[in-house]
Amino acid sequence: MYDGIEDGNLTYHYVSGVAGDGTKYKFSIPIYDPWCAAELHNHIFWVSCSPEEKLFHEYGPEWRKDHPSSVYTWNKSGKNGKIVGKFTKEEMRQYYVMY
Repeated sequence: MYDGIEDGNLTYHYVSGVAGDGTKYKFSIPIYDPWCAAELHNHIFWVSCSPEEKLFHEYGPEWRKDHPSSVYTWNKSGKNGKIVGKFTKEEMRQYYVMY
């Protein structure tokens, strides 16, 4: 996760992604403030104290609606992504590694 800085202030977090054609994406994530602790299988995790707000930001007003995973597309289904550029073919050969 990276920090989104505007006018010298931390305003959001983001993660990035790259499609096979070189399109670059940025997926914004609101700042989790305050943090709460949750237990899952005897392990403590730090989570948002306002999860519904975060779900609405990422998935939109119908976040409760069941959407078949067969039609989910990583770079189009979320509501928090935007295209931020495109790598050239030369850059893709250098940066895009298939494992």
